[in-house]
Amino acid sequence: MTVKTNKGRAGAGRASVGDSFRRAMKLLRLLGQSQGLSAGELVSRLSADNIKTTEKRVRETLRKIQDAGIGIWEDLEDKTESGASRWKLHVGVRVGEVLQLSRKELMALYLSRQSLQPLKETSIFRDFESAFHKIDKVLGRPEARELQNLEEEIYFNHFQGILIQMDREVVDIVHSACAEGHVLECTYHSPSRQVVEKRRLGPHFMTYSGGALYLYAEDLATKSMKTFALSRMKDAEMLGDEEYNASKVTYQEAFGQEIGLVRGKGSVQKLVFIFKPGGAATFVRERIWHPTQKLTPQGDGSLHMELNIAISSWMIKWILGFEDSVEILEPASLRDQVASAAEAIVRVYRKGRAA
Repeated sequence: MTVKTNKGRAGAGRASVGDSFRRAMKLLRLLGQSQGLSAGELVSRLSADNIKTTEKRVRETLRKIQDAGIGIWEDLEDKTESGASRWKLHVGVRVGEVLQLSRKELMALYLSRQSLQPLKETSIFRDFESAFHKIDKVLGRPEARELQNLEEEIYFNHFQGILIQMDREVVDIVHSACAEGHVLECTYHSPSRQVVEKRRLGPHFMTYSGGALYLYAEDLATKSMKTFALSRMKDAEMLGDEEYNASKVTYQEAFGQEIGLVRGKGSVQKLVFIFKPGGAATFVRERIWHPTQKLTPQGDGSLHMELNIAISSWMIKWILGFEDSVEILEPASLRDQVASAAEAIVRVYRKGRAA
């Protein structure tokens, strides 16, 4: 009598769970690195990595990956020379049939959505909203109801300081110039010099601050790095035939020496302040203004503050905003600059408006 060895699902020939997982992860990696591969091509790639399998087993694994909700599909219209269809990986990510989020996760979702409302007239926000609408569709009823409750519990005031002159087309063009590395040409209004002129810029990156979008770029005429407000740009054009090789300047490298987006003209130095007891000291103590800040509460309720930054026009305005609740201890040059700015304000109001 012949004894047959069981090599079926329960036999010794069955692949272990570890092997199946390794095969699945490798298949996803191969599909992610290609424009699509047939089952036979996947078998060849796996064999090259010493993972022995068959086309049948590869197809079974691919179907299981699909059933798990991971975005792969068999493109029946895209075939190899031998006529085999290619498997591909979706660029997007599929969310399950029902998306369940905790209250903290819903809070984060709501806050991020509301904080970008000032960009409502830009294409960036349009894409952002599109993603949220897709999430809304798969939220379960409890989560959707909780999100509605959050909208009634937390109100965002977007009207103070919101920009209303953001050109959607300009935002798209600037974004494309940054992404593709091409020179940007635009008509720009410079408020400091009160002129409107053509600028040729080498874009590095965009940044969002205070409800507005800015471009950090090289002014190719002066060979200097500057910050440009997108709200002041018109007639923007990406010059497809002029490439610009932007160095990998990080946000920290560009603005880490300042508070705000206005670059200081001098070198980094130590600034020392004392905030009087009361609202100003509490307000400053509750916030992070700069990575180098050192806050030391005093026994009388005042607050000692040290910063290592470069002095800019924005810094002077920031100090003036605290009126007489702050005193500059050092450097003396900053005391003089703030005193001159304050005296100029006093002259305006002491003089009065002519009849």
